Amino acid sequence: MYTNGKSSEATAWFSLSESAEKSRDFVRMKGFHRLISCFTLHELNERINIARHPHPEGRFDKLSVHRDRLSVHLTLNPCAHSLIPTYVLAIFCRNPSQSSTNFEEALVTFTDQRLNELLSNFKGKRVAVVGDLMVDRYYWGNVSRISPEAPVPVVEVIEESVRLGGAANVANNIQTLGGIPMLVGLIGKDHPGEVFLEILKERNLPEKGIVIDASRPTTIKTRVIAHAQHVVRIDNETKSECPEHIKHLIIDAVKYNIHEIDAIIIEDYNKGVVTKDVIHELVAVAKKYNKIITVDPKFNNFLEYKQVTVFKPNRREVEEAIGGRLKSAADVEKAGKYLLEKLEAENVLLTRGEEGMTLFESDGSVSSVQTQATNVQDVSGAGDTVISTLTMSLASGAHIREAATLANCAAGVVVAAVGIVPIQPADLVDAALRFSKNGRA
Repeated sequence: MYTNGKSSEATAWFSLSESAEKSRDFVRMKGFHRLISCFTLHELNERINIARHPHPEGRFDKLSVHRDRLSVHLTLNPCAHSLIPTYVLAIFCRNPSQSSTNFEEALVTFTDQRLNELLSNFKGKRVAVVGDLMVDRYYWGNVSRISPEAPVPVVEVIEESVRLGGAANVANNIQTLGGIPMLVGLIGKDHPGEVFLEILKERNLPEKGIVIDASRPTTIKTRVIAHAQHVVRIDNETKSECPEHIKHLIIDAVKYNIHEIDAIIIEDYNKGVVTKDVIHELVAVAKKYNKIITVDPKFNNFLEYKQVTVFKPNRREVEEAIGGRLKSAADVEKAGKYLLEKLEAENVLLTRGEEGMTLFESDGSVSSVQTQATNVQDVSGAGDTVISTLTMSLASGAHIREAATLANCAAGVVVAAVGIVPIQPADLVDAALRFSKNGRA
């Protein structure tokens, strides 16, 4: 800790990663860095506002966080500098009625033996992935000048690549983890559709659940990337509901193969494949045959997913669905419990971006884990990796908390790459072991 002399104005810095043994003042605040990690910056500010009242030692004026350091600006009474640690700790240990709800800080940790057991069980798991299929096309290049035609950068293309996107990226992740995905979805009878099928053949992925509809285009997302930065994305797609006969083909593809699969993932991108009828039929068949069914929803049909194994929305999707912002941990808990009850789900896993994930279980348990991302380059496809890892873990015998923790670690790995990439088993193991040892992957 440092204070700027003996004046009545002081700024205190507390290194959130600093060992308690390194500083006498920090020893008095042992455990403070663990406490802080339970709050978002917004929630910390809420507590600061609550603390703005007369106090024998002074009051807080300003709070800021940069990387792993918490900076607190205080107005102190004379000779109060030595009491800064005690005062700060007292404020954050309070439990005022206005304060945010505190979640359990972590889900689970893993031993080498448990990780090896789960990853070994991944092999051969069969997962049906139902949803919107896409082609992700990339133009990689450099920018050295601005266009004379408009104030936009000119990207000189160095390389082009195509990858599986949308629900197909979920299947890609499952295959990489050792599972056997069965893709069920829709493509057009066009060149991007031919490219999609070629990639499936290259990756030895089955085509039996793919429906071709000549009346609509294959969804293709084109990303232009220069110097590892996204410049623009171009989407070519249609969002209209697929026709009735296509719905039946999609539903039947799962029904006729239900005895061969261990789990079902519904991956909705609001492109018209995942309709109310499709949702209801798939949930019904999963319940009838006692299959795991997990959902990565979008705004359309958000509340149609009743009685699923895991409902996995992200923060923005929940805010759109409930018509309000999730500004605090209390807001998150209220929304999560509402969804759990409304959908009669076994579990709700709410992903919160840079604030990690919060898991709501049907027995009333609520637990939270911080993001494991330390080098965020590109968040595209992170949600696909989460639902893939989560479902593979559950199908392999993991408890929901184990599955959510592994999914969180997997997301922390893939966001470090530019472009959409699947999680590799070795990287997942390394991240989970680092998390188990240090609390961060």
